[in-house]
Amino acid sequence: MHISKIDIQNFRNFENVTISTSNNLLLVGANATGKSNFIYALRLVLDPSLSRRDRMLTADDFFRGDGLPPWRGRVIKVSVEITGFADNPNLRSFLDDYNYGQPGFALISYVYKPRGNIIPEYSQESDYEFRIYGGDDESNEVTQLFRHMNIRVIEALRNAESELIARRIPLKSILDLYGINGDALQGVITHLQEANDHVKELHVVQELESDLAKRIQSIKEHIHELDPVLRLSANSAEDVVRALRILLGRDLLLPINTTSLGLANLLFLALSMLEIEKRESIRGPIGENVYEFIILAIEEPEAHLHPHVQRLLFRDFLKRSPIILSTHSPHIASVAPIDSMVMFRKPNLIEGTKISSTSQLIQLLEPTEMADLERYLDVTRAEIVFARAVIIVEGDAEEFALASLARLIGCDLDKHGITVCNIRGTNFRPYVTLVGPEGLNVPFAILTDGDKYANLQKVAIPQARRAAVITDDEAQQLKTYTPFDLRTELENRNFAYYDGLKRCIELLDIIQENDSLKTEIEEDYNNLQWANVNQKLQRAGIFVNKWSFEPALIEAGYASEILEAIEDCGAGQQIVSELRRQLSAGQLEDTQVEYWIKQINNVGKGRIGQRLSSKLQEISLPGGREVPSYIKASIEYVVQKLQPTTTVIDESESSLTDLG
Repeated sequence: MHISKIDIQNFRNFENVTISTSNNLLLVGANATGKSNFIYALRLVLDPSLSRRDRMLTADDFFRGDGLPPWRGRVIKVSVEITGFADNPNLRSFLDDYNYGQPGFALISYVYKPRGNIIPEYSQESDYEFRIYGGDDESNEVTQLFRHMNIRVIEALRNAESELIARRIPLKSILDLYGINGDALQGVITHLQEANDHVKELHVVQELESDLAKRIQSIKEHIHELDPVLRLSANSAEDVVRALRILLGRDLLLPINTTSLGLANLLFLALSMLEIEKRESIRGPIGENVYEFIILAIEEPEAHLHPHVQRLLFRDFLKRSPIILSTHSPHIASVAPIDSMVMFRKPNLIEGTKISSTSQLIQLLEPTEMADLERYLDVTRAEIVFARAVIIVEGDAEEFALASLARLIGCDLDKHGITVCNIRGTNFRPYVTLVGPEGLNVPFAILTDGDKYANLQKVAIPQARRAAVITDDEAQQLKTYTPFDLRTELENRNFAYYDGLKRCIELLDIIQENDSLKTEIEEDYNNLQWANVNQKLQRAGIFVNKWSFEPALIEAGYASEILEAIEDCGAGQQIVSELRRQLSAGQLEDTQVEYWIKQINNVGKGRIGQRLSSKLQEISLPGGREVPSYIKASIEYVVQKLQPTTTVIDESESSLTDLG
């Protein structure tokens, strides 16, 4: 069984949100975006611990948005759709009563509205009432629901130590479930009585009792009787049960407060899960009351826990279903199922919180792509899940250098909540699906290489033939050319081919809601209008250079910094001397840039990018340099998506400035 859909209307920071959900829910988002309110909305429907007073809301609980009418007469409603119980006769015995037209689905709703005889616009808070009902009929009030199925919430900022010694949860409940009661501990009373007999015979105990009695006698009123003694406190087996505490160690027993906050929190969470599992394991005949199904919700479970413990604990917790976690921890997100993410975003102070879910990814991606994404999140600790916006790049060099380049144009990526996502390749599809409209739905941009003259034999020659740049006979002849000679021949005919543009066009099916832009771009692509293709891709958030990242930096004036990085990383003196000679001669030709790329690849693009990033932090613009226009445009694009009033680069400016 799991929650399959949640609908919230007019409650606190939610105006009207509906999300589909998977087996588990991992709630992520910035502070004050409504994660705790979301959990409280579920409690209104499913939590038996909420009193009637708790469910009687106030005017402050209504969503307040620009242009909305006053709260009077409006309705708060929370609906929870449940599915996956068809094979469980215990659940069916009461959930079938809450069906609303779809076999195998149940709907349970909380509604808060004026009583029927009240004129809505004149209603007062005292005129409101709530109702919890099943299906689509408000008269079908739930009666057995809480007895069999409910939500258990472990709130944030909990005091694990005090909770562990509290009589209510979880220890007392667990003792009851395991049969640790007065009957089981009856034999302990005899031993306690024997121990008390030994205590009262001790001379030091007798001395204390005598002195205390004398002091009290001198200050008390005669009408009060006090006879203090020093003993172990337990007059009955039930007293022994109440006195039981979780202690640490086997031989030297220590109280909980002697351990760390993290270990106390770990112990509390483990006991809570143990109690739930024990309750759910108790099964009686169908139709009887001995059945309980518990949805566990934990707010900020990472409190005080070491990152490794977070991953170990919640990798285990996430095996059960359903479980709801709200977290700011990338370590927990890294072990969560990829389809469990629920993203909370609040665009501004007026609009309500927007919620998006990744529950549909399993239908959009191949199993191998889902597995790749989960491995990616595990390795990168899932920072992408917490980003307000994302820039997706091909490799290490871009990842290391992009933040430094952004600072050169006055943009701190961290302050904007922008994460650079390095996918180490060009298979953008699963990552775009994750952050795109059908996934987390966060603003994003793609930075990729145009790969000028890549795949020459396989792709460029057929393209040149279709464009009537060469004849069939010439095409056969050109297949015998070396890559360099073939490129030179095509350049002499004013023909260029950019392999990167093709793979970018294929992403438009994921990004765009309609096909109009893709149709325009494909037409330009077929007509070899590369600059037009590039400009229109920018409108979809895709930014392409003409060759690759390092040549773009060389053209933008960073050749000397790249040379220093190559030298720092241990390149041979002969190579460094040749690079310095080429640099001092002036503008680098394409053939020389190829030589630079070869040396960068020999040293390692990641190493060069990391070293270059440090050097970029030491310089300022202009100094004969500029941030490559495709990089600048991508940064301004995502910032504008976060702040719509921000000025962005003119769409007419092409990052492939030499294409025609």
